[in-house]
Amino acid sequence: MTRTKLFYLEHLNNIHPNIQFTMECEINGRLPFLDILISKTDSLNLSFSVYRKPTHTDRYLNKLSNHHPCQKIGVIKTLFDRAKKVSDPTHLDEELQHLRMSLQVNGYSLLEINKVFSSKPKQLREKLPHLGSIYWRSY
Repeated sequence: MTRTKLFYLEHLNNIHPNIQFTMECEINGRLPFLDILISKTDSLNLSFSVYRKPTHTDRYLNKLSNHHPCQKIGVIKTLFDRAKKVSDPTHLDEELQHLRMSLQVNGYSLLEINKVFSSKPKQLREKLPHLGSIYWRSY
């Protein structure tokens, strides 16, 4: 960490005694932020992929658990949506392959997984332009 960064961190921490900041520096051109891993490419562009802590176990709601089927499908949809929103095109296939393997370990069939992955998202609500924040549901 450079002297300028340390000085800035010290300045921030001196603003209020009850508010203290920390600083995380990149390692090997990579910086985890929430569930995103930000990496610098050779051309100094940024690349994004899903980040999992080293202690992550890939355990999700098991297919054989006593939960409603919608909750089980929701697990697959949520993981798929996160992969699509977070990963850039260079990392998306790798992430989807990881999800397929993890979900199979949790009891889901490849057919169920691929069905959710290939389904189109439904648009349940549309904003009415003349009413601002009032929505109507399309059936």
